[in-house]
Formats: sequence, structure tokens, C-alpha cells
Amino acid sequence: MVVLICVDGARPDGLVRAATPHLDRIARDGSTSQTVKPVHPNLPLAGQQSLFRGVTPDIHGATGVVLNGFKRTIPSLIDIIAQADQKVGMFYTIPSLREVCLPESADVNYCNARTHVSDGDNHIVEMAIRTAAAEDFDFMFINLGHAGYMGAHYGWHSDEYIQAMTFTDNCIGKFTDALIALHQPVDFVIASNHSGANATGSDDLPLYLWGTVASKVASSNQISPSSMLLPPSPTS
Repeated sequence: MVVLICVDGARPDGLVRAATPHLDRIARDGSTSQTVKPVHPNLPLAGQQSLFRGVTPDIHGATGVVLNGFKRTIPSLIDIIAQADQKVGMFYTIPSLREVCLPESADVNYCNARTHVSDGDNHIVEMAIRTAAAEDFDFMFINLGHAGYMGAHYGWHSDEYIQAMTFTDNCIGKFTDALIALHQPVDFVIASNHSGANATGSDDLPLYLWGTVASKVASSNQISPSSMLLPPSPTS
């Protein structure tokens, strides 16, 4: 099983200030980069669609805060996985993320849009754990949106945002531990879709790989510093 966890608005400078023992363990045991470059515009929808569709925002069309002009004709990673008869589960807190694939591509598609409270992220991971115990997924997508909400509303360097990152780390630890107990092997990719609209300082993004894939990426625990949010196109 491969699991993609996307933490909305995660920033390396926030992770440094927050207490993140679970991500620290993942970085130590897997591979990591804290200098992944976002796409531009550096916005949630633009980054999320580029992450899944392998093209820049000027091509997929999601360049603002709404999906006006978005081109659904470009297949996403999840569409390609589904076409290969692989089972997909999606669990997310931001409703517009339903657009990262065609409606029929996900076997389970669950949204809890309570990003304004930390319990929203916790509910997502608990629902994902319960469902994974009953379903034999090949790919899971988990979105945690509370930190992004707090950064957007209180500031990307605020104490509220840092506290949200610590809570997000706890959710990641709960989820990864449970998935490892349920399924072997599991490969985790943990990424961010943007680093905060109009945020000051670096616009770098964090990326973590953990599992068998991590050992193939780098033996030194460091992903290439030239890594970008934009992956190879799923159609290539």
C-alpha cells in the first residue's frame, strides 16, 4: 500500500518551532527534504492539482481560490491508479479536493470539512483507520487541513499555527502507527501543497518518504535539494 498524506500549508520554519516527534522519527528513519519548491501561484488549489496531475497551474487552470477555468481533461494520479484496477481511498478536510480525480476513481471518498477545529483532522485519521481495517486499499490519500486554516486566519508564524502543526504531527503519528499495524508493507509520502499565501520568509515546502521507497531514494536520509512539488506527469 502507498499512502499520500498532504498537510495543508505545512512550512519547514513552522515544523522547526513545533513539537513534531512523529515527523522527526519519519525523517530519521526515511528520507526528507525541507526545500521542496512550490508551484506558482503558491495557493492550496494550484498546489494540490499540480501534485496530482503533474502539470503546472497555467496548464491545469486552477490558479485562484476557486476552480474557475480548471481543466478536468488532464488525468490525475488517482485516475491512473483506478484505471489499473487498484483500490483507492480518499479522506480529506477541504471539500474542493474532491476535484483531484474523477468521481468514479475513488472507491471510498470521504470529506469532513471542519478545518477550523483540530478535531477535524483527528476525525479524518480515525475514519481512515477504521475504513482501512475493513478495506484492502492499494492507495490512500489523506488530507489534514487544520494547520492551513490556522495559518491563513492567525498568521503563518503565529503561535496558533505552531500549535496546529504539533496537533497535526500527533494525527500523523496515530495514523501511521495504525496503518503499519494493519498493513505490511506500507510506503508513506508526506507533503505540503503550499506554504501560505502572502506568507513572509521562505516559500519552501517539506517532503518525507518513509518505507521501502525511502531506501531507494537516498541512503543519506536526504532527498535532492532541487526537488519540486510538481511530480513527473502521471501520464508519462
